[in-house]
Amino acid sequence: MRKLLSRLFVLIAVVCALLSALIASVLLTPIGLERATVDFTITPGSSLRTAIREIAAAGVELDPWALVLLARLLGVEASIKAGSYEIARGVTQLQLLRKLTHGDFTQAELAFIEGWTFRQMRERLDAHPDLRHETTGIPEAEIMRLLGAPQVAAEGLFFPDTYLF
Repeated sequence: MRKLLSRLFVLIAVVCALLSALIASVLLTPIGLERATVDFTITPGSSLRTAIREIAAAGVELDPWALVLLARLLGVEASIKAGSYEIARGVTQLQLLRKLTHGDFTQAELAFIEGWTFRQMRERLDAHPDLRHETTGIPEAEIMRLLGAPQVAAEGLFFPDTYLF
């Protein structure tokens, strides 16, 4: 009986060691990327599984089941933040999950040059791919009304600067 218990203990220890090595391998092995850096966007309201599909579609090779399991174990499955992200070669699944749950987004920028007209500013806004274009085709007077300044002309109201978002 004692011999059986000692063999069972050794077997359990070996299985635990193998599982630990497998988990460490999955967590600490860098994710495969198609390019040196990959940009992707997580849409608002995305579940973890939807986010994983969006990440994979951008060219990131990851193990979906491992990432879901890790998120569940850490209790962060519902804590994925929507936004635009960038990852570089060498990032592990654990680092990716931390980035997604801490909201480590990339920032886009938009520059308005001094002397530009309101029309030129709107053209720059309309051309920016990271913005929702909700005012395209709306006349200037309507935009000013929506901003709460219906009697004011738009020229000179918007500060020329570089904006990060």
